[in-house]
Amino acid sequence: MSARAGLLAAALLIAAPLASAAPTERDIDAVVAPVVGTDTPGLAILVAQNGKTLVTKGYGLADIARRTPVTADTAFDLASLSKEMTALIALRFAKAGKLDLAAPIDRVLPSFKQHDGGRAITAGDLIHHVAGLPDYEDLYEPQMTNADVVAWANDQELDFAPGTDFNYSNTGYVVLASALMQIAGAADFNTILQREIFMPLGMTHTRAPEGLAPTATGYAGDDGDFDISLAPSPITCDGSVFASIGDLARYETALASGKLADAATMKLLFANGTFDSGEPIDDGDSEGYGFGWVVSDDGRVVSHRGSWFGAANFYLRDLPTGITVIVLANNESFDAEGMACAIANLYGAC
Repeated sequence: MSARAGLLAAALLIAAPLASAAPTERDIDAVVAPVVGTDTPGLAILVAQNGKTLVTKGYGLADIARRTPVTADTAFDLASLSKEMTALIALRFAKAGKLDLAAPIDRVLPSFKQHDGGRAITAGDLIHHVAGLPDYEDLYEPQMTNADVVAWANDQELDFAPGTDFNYSNTGYVVLASALMQIAGAADFNTILQREIFMPLGMTHTRAPEGLAPTATGYAGDDGDFDISLAPSPITCDGSVFASIGDLARYETALASGKLADAATMKLLFANGTFDSGEPIDDGDSEGYGFGWVVSDDGRVVSHRGSWFGAANFYLRDLPTGITVIVLANNESFDAEGMACAIANLYGAC
């Protein structure tokens, strides 16, 4: 049985007698406790419903050598969970008339060179991963910056004509973030995030990139044998946001309450994009992609995983039930998706 299957089986066994009773923190502990110290040194979880926080809790160790416990204020590397914040800011800029999602992106980012082989790449293409830009990750170097990635992308051939296919590309979000910085006149993306999201919501343990304490140390390993795994990067905001589960509770509440986006904007965030043909985006696994969110084939669940050196995370929103589960772990091989679904199953979601 796979790790994810085991987690789901455990959740179903626990949930079975709870048909007439809401899950308790103890029920969540029963799902989480078996993996702490064996599958990951530590993790933090959030459970919310319609923006109301039900549980925020840390488990295990943020740092093994120092025996530092994970708390609600421990910042984790969100990795690709950062994309939903980048896409949200792009949509906010579009609603404010600062960005045309359908216009060539080089109009606001002159350093980006449009490619031969189809129409011009737009911000919408970058958001939905349909631009055809190859992913820079295989060529990643610790000293690379956003400007380096844009320059590299300028010299690459497209994987396909824009708007005709799907290919998850970190490069696209780096180009997008660079364009948003140009629009805002900001030297770094953290400045935009602080102004648009973090400061208004009181997210004091969140930053991009890292630079705040306490921050969970990243690890790789299994069966309780973990080695430090870190790859700090100045590249934003395809990743590199560090946030605590307590701050993400504030973020989730703001999303659900309409503080960050009105109802029409929220609908766009979680709606699948389309190809130029008008067909809905299909990533090859019958899932679509909205504004930084993976959209299930029936549109009921939106989610995103975040994986990087020393980090494994999953953010799940079950739209019909209003249940949200976020799992942040400091082991890169941890099955954060399986854990999130196991917890969500306790609430009849996922």
